[in-house]
Amino acid sequence: MKDNVNQAPIVELAINSIPEPLIETIDISNDTFVTTYKGYAPLGTKTSESKWFIVKTVVDTIVSGTAPVTTTTTTTTTYPKGEMSYNQVWDDRATLNYAR
Repeated sequence: MKDNVNQAPIVELAINSIPEPLIETIDISNDTFVTTYKGYAPLGTKTSESKWFIVKTVVDTIVSGTAPVTTTTTTTTTYPKGEMSYNQVWDDRATLNYAR
């Protein structure tokens, strides 16, 4: 009879099977706001396939006044058509209609 006391099962965490997202950051309007698109899809998915989950984040920074300067930052996260689904095309990310 074999001694299996020191053998543990091999476990793969779900997080290890999720690929890193494609990320595109666009600086617009003299660094006033920054738009970032993040796209998630199964490994091997082409950017032209409608299998992407896309997130658009806009960070808007407003600096006002003189000393003391006031800085206000607003972050807005939206999704194509307001849907959190794997049914978008990464190549179309800039022209999609985003909502919450």
